[in-house]
Amino acid sequence: ARIQADNIRNGSGPLKRKTLEQQVHQAERSLDLSQSELADLDILLEKGHVSLRERDKAADKVSTAKEQLAVARAELDNFKAYVWPQMQREAQLLVDGAESNLDRVKRTAELLIQNREAEVEKSRRNEENKLAALGLAKTEIVNCDVHSPTDGILLYPELPRENGRRKIQIGDSVWVGQTFLEVPDTSALIAEIHIREVDVAKVAAGMSAEIEVDAFPGKVFTGVVESVASLAKEDENNENLRRFYARIRLSGDTGNIHVGMSVTTRIVYRQVEDAVAVPLSAVFYQESQSMVRRSHQDGSQDVPVTVGDRGQLWAEITEGIAAGDRVYAEGQ
Repeated sequence: ARIQADNIRNGSGPLKRKTLEQQVHQAERSLDLSQSELADLDILLEKGHVSLRERDKAADKVSTAKEQLAVARAELDNFKAYVWPQMQREAQLLVDGAESNLDRVKRTAELLIQNREAEVEKSRRNEENKLAALGLAKTEIVNCDVHSPTDGILLYPELPRENGRRKIQIGDSVWVGQTFLEVPDTSALIAEIHIREVDVAKVAAGMSAEIEVDAFPGKVFTGVVESVASLAKEDENNENLRRFYARIRLSGDTGNIHVGMSVTTRIVYRQVEDAVAVPLSAVFYQESQSMVRRSHQDGSQDVPVTVGDRGQLWAEITEGIAAGDRVYAEGQ
């Protein structure tokens, strides 16, 4: 007991006081430095060398330093007024009442043992909770394995983001019901095409189509128009143009075609048979009248004609010339 009392009077007590005094000195130095820095920034702010934000930041540091100094001084005053006298009284009590102190120590030890036993029980329960959480985490990890119901090519869809649409990336959040991976059914390929506004009225579901894939030049695939959008969208390259989306289902052997390939499509909206037709370059206009230049034995003659349907290369002539007539086309 005497050793403990001597340690309080000459060891831990003075050391605690010295520590608190040192904290006060450190807080005073920190405040002086912060005030000096604030004064320098005030001068620089007047000259426009620093921003008001930097000056306010320095002012915040001064306020913080003042608060820290006030706390340090309060702790030192509290130590001098209450803690240190209490420590001295406790030291005297240790000397005067060793036996009483021993009993108190025993009671304190018993209380500590009870606290430790309670902490052990708490730790045991925490361990059980952690093991349960570990089991749940392992189950969730197993549930993170996503299995596709079919073989195919894995595609990353585009998702709306603040700066526009982009493909999903590692780190993106995924919500319930959100599609973030796709395995398209390549057994029934669909070609999505754009149709000009002037042509959309000619196209309808069920029409035949010829598809040329850029990856297979010269090879023509067949298909059928599946649907035509009712609502037009602006062209990505020209906002003055409006185009309609259409879907064409490819038929026949499409095993070598991969999802995402570019195609050129021709839709057959009408087939004309047993009709008089001329090359498109043979038709010209005079005062809004369709004309062709017909050949005869004395030379040539410009003949007005009525043009029916047009294809990529030929134009149907319903009136003006007959089958077997010879006409001049561009370049002849």
